[in-house]
Parts: sequence; structure tokens; C-alpha cells
Amino acid sequence: MKIRTLCIVAMILLMPSISLASDIKDNAKSNSVELLLNIVKNCQRTQDNKEILKEKPENIYKSNNLRHYQNIETEAAGVKIALIGHVLDNHCHPVRNAVVEIWQVDSYGKSQKYCESVKAPLAREEPDAEYTSMFKECDRFFTGSGTSITDEKGMYVFFTIMPAIIHKTPHIDMSINSKELGTLNTRNLLTNPLNIDEIPASLLNKLEGSTAIYRFDIVFPIENRYNRY
Repeated sequence: MKIRTLCIVAMILLMPSISLASDIKDNAKSNSVELLLNIVKNCQRTQDNKEILKEKPENIYKSNNLRHYQNIETEAAGVKIALIGHVLDNHCHPVRNAVVEIWQVDSYGKSQKYCESVKAPLAREEPDAEYTSMFKECDRFFTGSGTSITDEKGMYVFFTIMPAIIHKTPHIDMSINSKELGTLNTRNLLTNPLNIDEIPASLLNKLEGSTAIYRFDIVFPIENRYNRY
């Protein structure tokens, strides 16, 4: 009799805890569904644009800082800006170790591909006056291209300068290569810089030298089957 009474009392005492655990589980499930719906809603796939590859330089610089070459302190002319963003699969899961390459014109409107083409005769000791004049139009301290590798959160960062306005809107071209997902190419228009409250706190100190910061999230149209997040 005493044992039966004790069992009944224990069940009564445990009922609120069971109910609370059930509520927590239901709330967690509800929050997870809501989060998933928000992710799907805000995850816009990036359209592949292979046309931009016509202007891609043959040699992409391996640093994520386009403002100057390594071991050279002099920086390129122009307004300092930064690019940040994430590389994601079609479920908005981050893609790590993706190779992000960008290329753009300098503040004078000259591309790396153009500058290298007019510099080549000079390197061959053919100091043609026309080529010499054309090369002087280039910013010789600007790399023209750069590379960034995404981290565990799929994030990349670039430090560059505002490109000259060509075809009305300044832009930066980008090619993203993932071992699992393939290659995606896109052109990013520099129209809407981030507000200060939209910049991750962990990056604020690193981006102090930038006048404006732009964010471009790249979303592949397929799922990363090798996702381990």
C-alpha cells in the first residue's frame, strides 16, 4: 500500500516536468520549422553568368587584398571598400573551402587583362612609345584580381577599391569553385553598401580602413551532399 502511494505521489510530482519537457520540445520543433522556412525564403539561388569569363585574367592574384602587392607598401589609388559574403548550397548550408576569385577594373577603368597586354611588350624590351603611354594609364600598384578561401561558416572577405564606373554601374566579377558543387560565375553590382549595424562585430576592426562594405551571398543551385555542418 505504501509503495503504491509513493508511486502515485511521484507521478503527480513528475507530471509538470513531463509537460514542461513536452512544451520545450514542441517549441523547439516550431522554432526549427520557422527557422527553416526563413532560410528557404531568403535563400535566392545565384544565376550562372559565363559571359563574364571573357574578361577574366589568365593569372588570378592569390591574396584577398587587391589594394597592393605583397611586400609593397604603396597602395592603389581609389576609395577603399571591402566585400564580404557566404557561399551556400541550395539549402543555405555553408560551403567551406570554396575558392572565390574576383577581378575588376582599377580606379582609372583599366582591367588586369588590359594592363598585362600592354605591359608585355615592355617586358620583352620593346619600349614602344604607344605601349608605354597605354601602360601609364594603369594603376601599377593595383593587383586587379584576388582570391579568398571560405572558412567553416562559408564566409569570404576581400579588400579592394571602388572600380571606375563602366556601363553606368561599378561592378566586380566573381568566380566560385567548390570541389563538391562545381563552379559558379556572377557579376556583382556595387549599389547598396551595408549599414554599420549589418556588419558582423568580428569584422569591424578588420574593415576600419574601408569606406564602404558590400555583401554578396553566393547560392549554388544544388545540395552539398558532403555537408558536415
